[in-house]
Amino acid sequence: MKRNKWLLTLGMTAAFSAVFTAGAYADDVLEQVQAYLRPDFQIIVDGATVVFEEPPLIYNDKTYLPLKDLGQSLGAQVIWKGETKSIYVNSRLIPQQQEEEEQAYEQVAMSWPTANYVDYLGGTYILLQFRGAKEALYRESDLIAMGVDVGGLRKVQDKYTKWVFVPQSEVDKRLKQKFTVNYTIQTNYSSGPVDEKDPKKLKAIQAFMKDWSTSPTNNPPVYTQFIVADKTDEPDTYRLLGMENGHLYYYFVNLKILDKNNPDAEYIRDYKKEDIQAGYPDENPYNTYGR
Repeated sequence: MKRNKWLLTLGMTAAFSAVFTAGAYADDVLEQVQAYLRPDFQIIVDGATVVFEEPPLIYNDKTYLPLKDLGQSLGAQVIWKGETKSIYVNSRLIPQQQEEEEQAYEQVAMSWPTANYVDYLGGTYILLQFRGAKEALYRESDLIAMGVDVGGLRKVQDKYTKWVFVPQSEVDKRLKQKFTVNYTIQTNYSSGPVDEKDPKKLKAIQAFMKDWSTSPTNNPPVYTQFIVADKTDEPDTYRLLGMENGHLYYYFVNLKILDKNNPDAEYIRDYKKEDIQAGYPDENPYNTYGR
């Protein structure tokens, strides 16, 4: 069978990946090779035929596949870090973890909740935590998004938000490396991290948090601190966890744009507020769970 010849330049350290730009390779390590594209090759993953953006490549009688496409088809995620010229292949970055049977968790009240952007296995994620009597506890959904297998670990449930948390000692059993707080992404005391990559939407949510975080002229004053902003299943709607003078609230913020044809149009914001601590009016989360 006649092959379509294709001459190309590849960095041999990543010869099987067609997903990184040419700028990812340093000139002094480039090597010119003769290889062949095989668009007639079928790729079958777990019994299902898949089509990648680039066809398989034949070099020295070996078949090379785009690493990112192959990884994603196997439930993994591939991350390129240009500053260190590193390729991270993480097998459970956005996993479909096996659901556990419904269980009764120990009920706790989270105290002093905080959220940060953290770096883990080449990716950057939001991680919410609070300090318990003996150790830190981390929100289960954030750990799952990071690719941490939390199945079978001991867990507790916050009685206000109903979020499930995993103690630090349990998380340490499954971490593949220590995560670190990413201080290059700016947040401040009153505005926590936002689960949004679109810069205009991110700006709109951050502006909402800033507007509400300013201390009004109430008597007595009301001080609002936003911990974290999560996306909801509703389009352009976010659930913000906030504290007013130590009392927990949800703020549901919906973004709308008046002129979709105008790339410079700003988002307007609608919101509603929910008292998630209404059943515990006399409790202050700052002074519970081991305080």
